Amino acid sequence: MKAASRCLVVAITLVVVVAAQAQIVQDMTPERIREAIAFGARAKELSPYKIQEKARWSWPPLIAVYTTPFLRVALAANVAKRHYKQFTEADVTSEMIAPEIHVYAPSQHTEGTSIANVETIVVLPYNSKDNSQAVHPIRMNEASEQYKNLFGFSGEGRGMLAVFPLEVWREDNELHVVFDRGIPGSQGLGAVGGCANCKSRIYLNKIR
Repeated sequence: MKAASRCLVVAITLVVVVAAQAQIVQDMTPERIREAIAFGARAKELSPYKIQEKARWSWPPLIAVYTTPFLRVALAANVAKRHYKQFTEADVTSEMIAPEIHVYAPSQHTEGTSIANVETIVVLPYNSKDNSQAVHPIRMNEASEQYKNLFGFSGEGRGMLAVFPLEVWREDNELHVVFDRGIPGSQGLGAVGGCANCKSRIYLNKIR
């Protein structure tokens, strides 16, 4: 009986893990592309997913936003709708549906006129202290005005756009965004939660 119980627990655990990982659409087939376009066209307004650690004993800041292949197509369709334009499968680019996570970390205002610039962005196993386990982006560049406008950020500081392969975007990992100076927590200066090497676990609930 004990062996059977252990097998049942393992099976349930595997189902839960697979369900969590299956949230992100892995393969943007023509059917999925049409689904994303329809989703974007129906939505009143869409925005990228947020990277922000959950508040427990402090108030962590919003450190980045990101898009998945499905969301990039839906966002494009949503923007087209708001501009009274049509968006079809023919408008979908290879960059939109590439199996990649696009992470945008904006520069942040600190105290007075000071701005904290982004120095690097990496993915590490959750709670890891071993820097050798860091997964670096396959591409990372200073964010263009196009990305700043798309993601709703502005400012003269240096934000970064980092691209990771889809397979590293798991709930057993966390994202680190390193700034050249400390940034305040979400409740402002003086509140607990500010950071310079900021991190947040990757949460996949309701992520497509």
